[in-house]
Amino acid sequence: MQLAIFNGSPRGKNSNTKVLLDQFINGFNSHGNHTVSTNYLLQQKHIKEHARRFKDAEVVLIAFPLYVFTVPGIVKIFIEEISNFDGSGKKILFLIQSGFPEASQSDTVKKQMEFLAERWKMKNLGIIIKPGAEGIQLMPKIMNRKLFKQMNSFGKQLAQNGKLKETD
Repeated sequence: MQLAIFNGSPRGKNSNTKVLLDQFINGFNSHGNHTVSTNYLLQQKHIKEHARRFKDAEVVLIAFPLYVFTVPGIVKIFIEEISNFDGSGKKILFLIQSGFPEASQSDTVKKQMEFLAERWKMKNLGIIIKPGAEGIQLMPKIMNRKLFKQMNSFGKQLAQNGKLKETD
């Protein structure tokens, strides 16, 4: 499976989104012979290249933090660059993380991402909502063990089943 990841955090490689994605990728790579590419949307001068990689990928993961109850501006720019893409036969999943303690804060953006997958005619493999993620880089690893295990499990699920379980 060819997985193209698009990290939409304004913090780029220093983001909590990257920390979560690293665990996801570890789980994904532990099962089968897959390829993963990670693209940082923060590098806006490469937006056309990012859009090309998005359109060429078999499976896409768009990951970003919740900013003021919506996607960061760099993700909006990326979505606009993709425009009215016909992704028939392609698959997409999302990771929305936030510092809010409640997952419900991401409900509106979750609905927007569901609509976006439909608009692009892509099969939606799932939406991971991770509240309470701010500060994970400051905590001792033992404090993040459960979270990291769960993210690793999501990666394994995708590699093994081609989708995420409904209940995690």
